[in-house]
Amino acid sequence: MFWPSGLGKGLLTEHDGRCDGPMAGKRAPEETRKGQRWLRRLLGAVATGVLLVAVVVTAFTFAAVQWTTRAPCSDPTRTPADVGLPYEPLLLRAADGVTLRGWYIPPRHGIVILHVANLRNPLDGALDEAAMLARHGYGALLYEAPPCAGVVNSLGGREVLDVRAALDYLAGRPEVERIGAIGFSVGAVTLLRAAARYPEIEAVVAEGGMADLAQGLAPVPDNGLGWWMRVVVLFSYRVATGLDPHTVRPVEEVGRISPRPLLLIYGDREPNYTSGAAEALYRAAGEPKFLWVIPGARHGAYRWVAGERYDRCLLAFFNVALRSDTSSSPFSSPSDWCTMDADLSPSKPAEPSP
Repeated sequence: MFWPSGLGKGLLTEHDGRCDGPMAGKRAPEETRKGQRWLRRLLGAVATGVLLVAVVVTAFTFAAVQWTTRAPCSDPTRTPADVGLPYEPLLLRAADGVTLRGWYIPPRHGIVILHVANLRNPLDGALDEAAMLARHGYGALLYEAPPCAGVVNSLGGREVLDVRAALDYLAGRPEVERIGAIGFSVGAVTLLRAAARYPEIEAVVAEGGMADLAQGLAPVPDNGLGWWMRVVVLFSYRVATGLDPHTVRPVEEVGRISPRPLLLIYGDREPNYTSGAAEALYRAAGEPKFLWVIPGARHGAYRWVAGERYDRCLLAFFNVALRSDTSSSPFSSPSDWCTMDADLSPSKPAEPSP
Protein backbone atom coordinates (compact mmCIF):
# COMPACT_ATOMS: atom_id res chain seq x y z
CA MET A 1 0.00 0.00 0.00
CA PHE A 2 1.34 3.37 -0.92
CA TRP A 3 1.07 6.56 1.15
CA PRO A 4 0.93 10.04 -0.25
CA SER A 5 4.14 11.95 -0.04
CA GLY A 6 4.72 13.48 3.41
CA LEU A 7 1.91 11.62 5.18
CA GLY A 8 4.35 9.26 6.87
CA LYS A 9 6.22 12.00 8.70
CA GLY A 10 5.87 11.91 12.41
CA LEU A 11 4.34 8.42 12.46
CA LEU A 12 5.64 5.49 14.42
CA THR A 13 7.24 3.04 12.05
CA GLU A 14 7.04 -0.65 12.70
CA HIS A 15 10.60 -1.55 11.81
CA ASP A 16 12.26 0.01 14.86
CA GLY A 17 9.52 1.39 17.14
CA ARG A 18 10.99 4.90 17.12
CA CYS A 19 9.46 8.24 16.34
CA ASP A 20 11.09 9.36 13.11
CA GLY A 21 9.12 12.58 12.73
CA PRO A 22 9.88 16.16 13.74
CA MET A 23 8.71 15.61 17.43
CA ALA A 24 11.67 13.31 18.08
CA GLY A 25 14.14 16.15 17.79
CA LYS A 26 12.20 18.23 20.32
CA ARG A 27 11.43 15.57 22.94
CA ALA A 28 15.04 14.35 23.41
CA PRO A 29 16.51 17.79 24.31
CA GLU A 30 13.55 18.44 26.63
CA GLU A 31 14.19 15.20 28.54
CA THR A 32 17.87 16.02 28.68
CA ARG A 33 17.18 19.45 30.13
CA LYS A 34 14.80 17.94 32.69
CA GLY A 35 17.52 15.49 33.80
CA GLN A 36 20.02 18.29 34.06
CA ARG A 37 17.64 20.35 36.19
CA TRP A 38 17.14 17.44 38.58
CA LEU A 39 20.91 16.91 38.76
CA ARG A 40 21.50 20.57 39.52
CA ARG A 41 18.85 20.47 42.23
CA LEU A 42 20.41 17.36 43.75
CA LEU A 43 23.89 18.86 43.71
CA GLY A 44 22.52 22.08 45.19
CA ALA A 45 20.81 20.20 47.99
CA VAL A 46 24.00 18.25 48.73
CA ALA A 47 26.10 21.42 48.72
CA THR A 48 23.60 23.16 51.01
CA GLY A 49 23.64 20.20 53.40
CA VAL A 50 27.44 20.13 53.47
CA LEU A 51 27.57 23.89 54.03
CA LEU A 52 25.00 23.63 56.82
CA VAL A 53 26.96 20.86 58.53
CA ALA A 54 30.17 22.89 58.19
CA VAL A 55 28.51 25.96 59.69
CA VAL A 56 27.06 23.98 62.61
CA VAL A 57 30.34 22.18 63.28
CA THR A 58 32.27 25.45 63.05
CA ALA A 59 29.91 27.27 65.42
CA PHE A 60 29.83 24.39 67.91
CA THR A 61 33.61 23.95 67.85
CA PHE A 62 34.28 27.66 68.23
CA ALA A 63 31.86 27.86 71.17
CA ALA A 64 33.42 24.76 72.79
CA VAL A 65 36.92 26.23 72.63
CA GLN A 66 35.72 29.57 73.97
CA TRP A 67 33.99 27.79 76.86
CA THR A 68 37.07 25.69 77.59
CA THR A 69 39.39 28.68 77.83
CA ARG A 70 36.84 30.65 79.85
CA ALA A 71 35.41 27.77 81.87
CA PRO A 72 33.42 29.01 84.86
CA CYS A 73 35.02 28.60 88.25
CA SER A 74 33.23 28.04 91.54
CA ASP A 75 34.16 29.58 94.86
CA PRO A 76 35.86 27.36 97.43
CA THR A 77 33.59 25.63 99.91
CA ARG A 78 36.37 24.83 102.39
CA THR A 79 39.57 26.31 103.71
CA PRO A 80 42.63 24.57 105.18
CA ALA A 81 41.25 25.44 108.61
CA ASP A 82 38.33 23.12 107.90
CA VAL A 83 40.76 20.19 107.70
CA GLY A 84 42.76 21.32 110.72
CA LEU A 85 45.60 23.14 108.97
CA PRO A 86 46.99 26.61 109.65
CA TYR A 87 47.22 28.79 106.55
CA GLU A 88 47.72 32.29 105.25
CA PRO A 89 45.72 33.85 102.39
CA LEU A 90 47.82 35.51 99.71
CA LEU A 91 47.74 37.17 96.31
CA LEU A 92 50.00 36.09 93.46
CA ARG A 93 50.80 38.78 90.91
CA ALA A 94 52.21 37.43 87.66
CA ALA A 95 54.52 39.38 85.39
CA ASP A 96 51.69 40.07 82.94
CA GLY A 97 49.53 41.65 85.64
CA VAL A 98 47.23 38.71 86.37
CA THR A 99 46.42 38.48 90.09
CA LEU A 100 45.29 35.20 91.63
CA ARG A 101 44.19 34.32 95.15
CA GLY A 102 46.11 31.63 96.99
CA TRP A 103 46.66 29.84 100.29
CA TYR A 104 49.96 29.12 101.95
CA ILE A 105 50.25 26.22 104.42
CA PRO A 106 53.60 26.42 106.29
CA PRO A 107 55.81 23.31 106.28
CA ARG A 108 57.10 21.51 109.36
CA HIS A 109 60.35 20.34 107.75
CA GLY A 110 61.12 23.10 105.26
CA ILE A 111 59.59 21.48 102.17
CA VAL A 112 56.63 22.97 100.30
CA ILE A 113 54.62 21.34 97.51
CA LEU A 114 53.29 23.75 94.91
CA HIS A 115 49.88 22.66 93.60
CA VAL A 116 49.66 24.10 90.09
CA ALA A 117 46.17 25.25 89.12
CA ASN A 118 44.14 23.19 86.68
CA LEU A 119 41.65 24.36 84.05
CA ARG A 120 39.05 25.83 86.39
CA ASN A 121 39.71 24.49 89.87
CA PRO A 122 38.85 26.79 92.78
CA LEU A 123 41.21 27.36 95.66
CA ASP A 124 40.18 24.17 97.43
CA GLY A 125 40.48 21.98 94.33
CA ALA A 126 43.63 20.22 95.58
CA LEU A 127 43.01 20.63 99.30
CA ASP A 128 42.61 16.90 99.98
CA GLU A 129 46.02 16.05 98.48
CA ALA A 130 47.61 19.02 100.24
CA ALA A 131 46.10 17.92 103.56
CA MET A 132 47.39 14.37 103.12
CA LEU A 133 50.93 15.63 102.51
CA ALA A 134 50.64 18.21 105.29
CA ARG A 135 49.99 15.40 107.77
CA HIS A 136 53.54 14.30 106.97
CA GLY A 137 55.08 17.73 107.42
CA TYR A 138 54.87 19.10 103.89
CA GLY A 139 53.74 22.65 103.38
CA ALA A 140 51.64 23.71 100.41
CA LEU A 141 50.91 26.62 98.14
CA LEU A 142 47.57 26.45 96.35
CA TYR A 143 46.14 29.06 94.01
CA GLU A 144 43.04 29.47 91.89
CA ALA A 145 42.77 28.92 88.13
CA PRO A 146 42.89 32.03 85.91
CA PRO A 147 39.16 31.93 85.01
CA CYS A 148 38.40 32.38 88.73
CA ALA A 149 39.97 35.82 88.35
CA GLY A 150 38.19 36.51 85.06
CA VAL A 151 41.24 35.67 82.95
CA VAL A 152 41.33 33.39 79.92
CA ASN A 153 43.07 30.05 80.54
CA SER A 154 45.55 29.40 77.75
CA LEU A 155 45.83 25.75 78.81
CA GLY A 156 49.48 25.83 79.79
CA GLY A 157 50.71 28.79 77.76
CA ARG A 158 50.82 32.00 79.82
CA GLU A 159 50.09 30.09 83.05
CA VAL A 160 53.83 29.45 83.38
CA LEU A 161 53.97 33.05 84.63
CA ASP A 162 51.63 32.12 87.50
CA VAL A 163 54.08 29.42 88.57
CA ARG A 164 56.90 31.96 88.45
CA ALA A 165 54.88 34.25 90.74
CA ALA A 166 54.30 31.36 93.17
CA LEU A 167 58.01 30.54 93.25
CA ASP A 168 58.85 34.18 93.89
CA TYR A 169 56.45 34.16 96.84
CA LEU A 170 58.04 31.03 98.29
CA ALA A 171 61.51 32.51 97.81
CA GLY A 172 60.50 35.21 100.29
CA ARG A 173 59.56 32.68 102.99
CA PRO A 174 62.66 31.94 105.11
CA GLU A 175 61.25 28.63 106.37
CA VAL A 176 61.07 27.17 102.83
CA GLU A 177 64.15 25.13 101.96
CA ARG A 178 63.01 22.95 99.05
CA ILE A 179 60.08 22.95 96.62
CA GLY A 180 58.27 20.14 94.84
CA ALA A 181 55.23 20.52 92.59
CA ILE A 182 52.22 18.62 91.33
CA GLY A 183 49.82 19.45 88.52
CA PHE A 184 46.88 17.72 86.88
CA SER A 185 45.73 17.91 83.23
CA VAL A 186 46.20 21.52 82.09
CA GLY A 187 48.07 22.04 85.35
CA ALA A 188 50.43 19.24 84.30
CA VAL A 189 51.08 20.97 80.97
CA THR A 190 51.84 24.19 82.84
CA LEU A 191 54.03 22.41 85.38
CA LEU A 192 56.11 20.49 82.84
CA ARG A 193 56.86 23.70 80.95
CA ALA A 194 57.55 25.65 84.14
CA ALA A 195 59.82 23.00 85.64
CA ALA A 196 61.85 22.99 82.43
CA ARG A 197 62.48 26.71 83.01
CA TYR A 198 62.71 27.05 86.79
CA PRO A 199 65.24 24.85 88.62
CA GLU A 200 63.74 25.85 91.98
CA ILE A 201 61.21 23.06 91.38
CA GLU A 202 63.19 20.04 92.56
CA ALA A 203 60.61 17.26 92.08
CA VAL A 204 57.71 17.04 89.62
CA VAL A 205 54.49 15.01 89.59
CA ALA A 206 52.51 15.52 86.38
CA GLU A 207 49.12 13.83 86.10
CA GLY A 208 47.18 13.28 82.88
CA GLY A 209 48.93 15.99 80.88
CA MET A 210 49.03 16.48 77.12
CA ALA A 211 52.30 16.09 75.24
CA ASP A 212 51.32 18.54 72.49
CA LEU A 213 48.56 21.12 72.98
CA ALA A 214 47.63 21.43 69.30
CA GLN A 215 47.27 17.68 68.98
CA GLY A 216 45.49 17.38 72.31
CA LEU A 217 42.96 20.07 71.44
CA ALA A 218 42.05 18.49 68.12
CA PRO A 219 42.78 14.73 68.15
CA VAL A 220 41.05 14.21 64.79
CA PRO A 221 42.20 12.81 61.41
CA ASP A 222 43.79 15.33 59.05
CA ASN A 223 41.27 14.67 56.30
CA GLY A 224 37.71 15.63 55.38
CA LEU A 225 35.62 16.98 58.23
CA GLY A 226 38.36 16.14 60.72
CA TRP A 227 40.76 18.46 58.92
CA TRP A 228 38.22 21.28 59.02
CA MET A 229 37.49 20.73 62.72
CA ARG A 230 41.20 20.87 63.47
CA VAL A 231 41.54 24.17 61.59
CA VAL A 232 38.57 25.65 63.46
CA VAL A 233 39.76 24.44 66.88
CA LEU A 234 43.25 25.85 66.49
CA PHE A 235 41.96 29.11 65.02
CA SER A 236 39.46 29.42 67.87
CA TYR A 237 42.25 28.92 70.40
CA ARG A 238 44.27 31.71 68.77
CA VAL A 239 41.25 34.03 68.89
CA ALA A 240 40.56 33.21 72.55
CA THR A 241 44.13 33.41 73.87
CA GLY A 242 46.22 35.28 71.33
CA LEU A 243 48.73 32.41 71.39
CA ASP A 244 49.87 29.85 68.85
CA PRO A 245 48.91 26.40 70.20
CA HIS A 246 51.88 24.85 68.40
CA THR A 247 54.21 26.64 70.82
CA VAL A 248 52.77 24.75 73.82
CA ARG A 249 54.56 21.42 73.48
CA PRO A 250 55.66 19.88 76.79
CA VAL A 251 57.14 16.96 74.88
CA GLU A 252 59.83 19.30 73.56
CA GLU A 253 60.63 20.74 77.00
CA VAL A 254 60.28 17.85 79.44
CA GLY A 255 63.85 16.69 78.80
CA ARG A 256 65.19 19.82 80.52
CA ILE A 257 63.71 18.77 83.87
CA SER A 258 66.42 16.11 84.31
CA PRO A 259 68.32 15.41 86.56
CA ARG A 260 65.42 16.38 88.83
CA PRO A 261 63.02 13.45 89.36
CA LEU A 262 59.79 13.26 87.36
CA LEU A 263 56.74 11.09 88.04
CA LEU A 264 54.07 10.83 85.33
CA ILE A 265 50.66 9.49 86.42
CA TYR A 266 47.91 8.38 84.02
CA GLY A 267 44.87 6.16 84.00
CA ASP A 268 44.71 3.50 81.33
CA ARG A 269 41.19 4.66 80.38
CA GLU A 270 41.93 8.31 79.69
CA PRO A 271 42.53 9.88 76.24
CA ASN A 272 45.95 11.29 77.06
CA TYR A 273 47.13 7.75 77.76
CA THR A 274 45.44 5.91 74.90
CA SER A 275 46.52 8.62 72.43
CA GLY A 276 50.18 7.99 73.23
CA ALA A 277 50.83 11.29 75.07
CA ALA A 278 52.03 9.53 78.21
CA GLU A 279 54.49 7.36 76.30
CA ALA A 280 55.73 10.34 74.27
CA LEU A 281 56.45 12.37 77.39
CA TYR A 282 58.11 9.43 79.09
CA ARG A 283 60.40 8.80 76.11
CA ALA A 284 61.34 12.49 75.86
CA ALA A 285 62.08 12.91 79.58
CA GLY A 286 65.51 12.40 81.07
CA GLU A 287 66.41 10.31 84.12
CA PRO A 288 65.23 9.83 86.76
CA LYS A 289 61.75 9.40 85.29
CA PHE A 290 58.84 7.14 86.13
CA LEU A 291 55.48 6.38 84.58
CA TRP A 292 52.69 5.03 86.75
CA VAL A 293 49.60 3.85 84.85
CA ILE A 294 46.63 3.16 87.11
CA PRO A 295 44.40 0.35 85.77
CA GLY A 296 40.75 1.28 85.39
CA ALA A 297 41.28 5.00 86.06
CA ARG A 298 39.84 7.72 83.86
CA HIS A 299 41.13 11.28 83.57
CA GLY A 300 41.44 12.67 87.08
CA ALA A 301 40.14 9.58 88.88
CA TYR A 302 43.57 8.41 90.07
CA ARG A 303 43.06 8.86 93.79
CA TRP A 304 39.49 7.63 93.62
CA VAL A 305 40.56 4.38 91.92
CA ALA A 306 43.92 3.78 93.64
CA GLY A 307 42.84 4.94 97.08
CA GLU A 308 45.51 4.70 99.75
CA ARG A 309 47.94 3.38 97.18
CA TYR A 310 47.86 6.77 95.47
CA ASP A 311 48.68 8.55 98.73
CA ARG A 312 51.46 6.07 99.46
CA CYS A 313 53.08 6.52 96.04
CA LEU A 314 52.84 10.30 96.14
CA LEU A 315 54.29 10.45 99.62
CA ALA A 316 57.07 8.00 98.79
CA PHE A 317 58.05 9.96 95.67
CA PHE A 318 58.36 13.27 97.50
CA ASN A 319 60.09 11.64 100.45
CA VAL A 320 62.77 10.13 98.24
CA ALA A 321 63.08 13.19 96.03
CA LEU A 322 63.10 15.90 98.68
CA ARG A 323 63.83 14.37 102.07
CA SER A 324 66.81 12.20 101.18
CA ASP A 325 70.11 12.61 99.39
CA THR A 326 69.09 11.40 95.94
CA SER A 327 72.62 11.82 94.63
CA SER A 328 73.83 9.03 96.89
CA SER A 329 70.54 7.13 97.21
CA PRO A 330 69.17 6.34 93.74
CA PHE A 331 65.47 6.10 93.09
CA SER A 332 63.82 2.71 93.22
CA SER A 333 61.39 1.53 90.57
CA PRO A 334 57.78 2.74 90.51
CA SER A 335 56.57 -0.70 91.52
CA ASP A 336 58.71 -0.41 94.65
CA TRP A 337 57.15 2.95 95.49
CA CYS A 338 53.65 1.63 95.09
CA THR A 339 54.29 -1.38 97.28
CA MET A 340 56.86 0.02 99.68
CA ASP A 341 55.89 0.26 103.33
CA ALA A 342 55.38 4.02 103.52
CA ASP A 343 54.02 5.04 106.89
CA LEU A 344 50.77 6.95 106.35
CA SER A 345 50.34 7.96 109.97
CA PRO A 346 50.88 11.65 110.69
CA SER A 347 54.46 12.58 111.38
CA LYS A 348 55.29 14.26 114.67
CA PRO A 349 55.94 17.98 114.62
CA ALA A 350 59.56 18.98 114.87
CA GLU A 351 60.78 19.64 118.41
CA PRO A 352 61.00 23.37 119.09
CA SER A 353 64.52 24.67 119.27
CA PRO A 354 65.67 25.76 122.73
